[in-house]
Amino acid sequence: MITSSSISIKRLQKENKQPLLNFYHQLTADSKRNFQPHPFDEASVDSICSTVSKNILYYSVTTFGSSDIVAYAIFKKGFIEHDIHRFQDYPIALSPRDYFSIALAFADDVSEQNRLQILTLLFKEIKKKGAKKIILWGGIHESNQSMLQLYLKSGFRILGEFNHHGKCFDLIKDFNDLLFENSDWLKDLIIYEINPYAFNIPNGEKYGTFSSVADKIEYLSDIGINSIWLAGYCEATDHFRGIPTVYATLRPDKIDPRLGSAEELKQLIAKAHKYNIRIFLDAITHGVTNDSSLIREHPDWFSGTSWGMTDYVYENNEFRKWYIETWTNYVLEFEVDGFRLDGPNGVQPWPNALQIWEEVIEKCAKHGKSVLIFPENMPYHFQQGLDETLDPKFKYDHNPVVRYSRIPRYKCRAISNHDYGIDRYAEKSYYQLWGSRYLLAYEYIFSYNIPIIMSGEEFNANYESLPGAHRELYGGNGGSSVWLYASKLNWDQTNEPEKKAFLNDFRKILHIKHENCDLLHYDRLNTKICKVEFTSNIFNAPVPYFRYDNKKAILVVGNNTLEHASFTLNIPVECINKSNALTCQVKDLWFNSTSEIAIEHLQNFTVDVLPDLRKNGGFRVFRIEFKD
Repeated sequence: MITSSSISIKRLQKENKQPLLNFYHQLTADSKRNFQPHPFDEASVDSICSTVSKNILYYSVTTFGSSDIVAYAIFKKGFIEHDIHRFQDYPIALSPRDYFSIALAFADDVSEQNRLQILTLLFKEIKKKGAKKIILWGGIHESNQSMLQLYLKSGFRILGEFNHHGKCFDLIKDFNDLLFENSDWLKDLIIYEINPYAFNIPNGEKYGTFSSVADKIEYLSDIGINSIWLAGYCEATDHFRGIPTVYATLRPDKIDPRLGSAEELKQLIAKAHKYNIRIFLDAITHGVTNDSSLIREHPDWFSGTSWGMTDYVYENNEFRKWYIETWTNYVLEFEVDGFRLDGPNGVQPWPNALQIWEEVIEKCAKHGKSVLIFPENMPYHFQQGLDETLDPKFKYDHNPVVRYSRIPRYKCRAISNHDYGIDRYAEKSYYQLWGSRYLLAYEYIFSYNIPIIMSGEEFNANYESLPGAHRELYGGNGGSSVWLYASKLNWDQTNEPEKKAFLNDFRKILHIKHENCDLLHYDRLNTKICKVEFTSNIFNAPVPYFRYDNKKAILVVGNNTLEHASFTLNIPVECINKSNALTCQVKDLWFNSTSEIAIEHLQNFTVDVLPDLRKNGGFRVFRIEFKD
């Protein structure tokens, strides 16, 4: 058994030639093929053990009391030459002095737990040499799943993909990025988007405020929301569609007085934190509206135009300093937890717009603060994620198992995008749940992607537009707007019987998820899921799925029709019945009943599911456990 205290990490020297050769010889063909820097032969050993270099460091990992090498690592200062062309397209600052490239090989019998321990110690060693970030040498092939998952578990994130004899990934570990050091909350994240101008408008007022959003924090906590994407906070104009929006930012460093004061924003965030709700601000990455005082004060900070606005020049050092300080201030002074990045889009290449956030993260880390970054159009910690339910060509395959992969570790899936209805004429609601318990539970909350919920979705709100909102992008009337971002919530609707029933079911679904977060979580890397064989009376029925671990599992059965559905299931008990028990405990999480069931009955387990779009309909969910 290897423990952290029994591991020894040393620079390779001449006397290590034979142990290193022995290590090479015992590696499998797959392990040798997956190692990038050099062949595993005697000539390589001679070169490695006789090389003294400040730029390339060779390490052996042994256990105390033994000369046998259990792992071997190479750290090269800077980048590998044939990797640099790919990195130019990634959102990272190409400063070689901050980077080390790493290549690593383990003895095949070293467990995952021991590999993680060894990686942690290697990271400490290389940080002593001045490394701020680590890049995988040559990337990693998708087929090398065990090492890919190991790196992700140790805090690497995916930079991008490339093709070399199949799909490969470039990975980075940033020692200044504290997010993955204490990220258990990520796996239970449920994001709720709020346009504060429209979310909760006080009587007699034109727009909502920070204080009126704060009035709904207890409500949001009660229904199971644990994070808010706040799509409005800074000075903004009505440049888009006749209403104020954060996407028409005037000054990102100043608070919009229509929403309240800086102190009131701080009070909102403090109250949210009291209820364990995180706050993510919407940051506009491309520029500001043409009437911004920033353009007059700092004309050299701007060049070009997009979206009828003036775009930033990211290469300007003074601009970079101001921009980094602006967002860092929101973290340090306002206690913001992260940022959703609009785009990045505009004149500047998107890597320029994203790489500056590395410096925001680094400055915040010096104060012990971690920051979540999720852009709209490409991944950072993860990507916002969209759904295609408005596209008539898109059809749910009703089988989350076939869509599942462990990579990336975290992925978002928005139920409704706030841009739905943006250029539509029809007077209708563009919320996408439509009161469907099936979609909410089976497709989103009990599945494995971080869900994004548009405010009002939880009670199937009827669409009411903010006053002044119109269909034309920049001006003119063009007809009334059905833009979902401009949806003015009418909270009286929550008293209507159907909407009240859906809200109650929404709350119950989210509470079931939170109460069973040991299995119903959004860490795809640590998700085990399989389909359940079944027969049903409905055509093309959704495939029941089984999320499991050790001796327990969650069974989810969906009904996407307006008919009563009956299922007969062959539950894969072999996944969790490790002790060959004869009975198990089955708890109906929706109707809150528990029974002891013989194993043979799970091979012919019957479930009835009420029609969707009605109270208690659309799905059933069970927890199955085997006792010792």
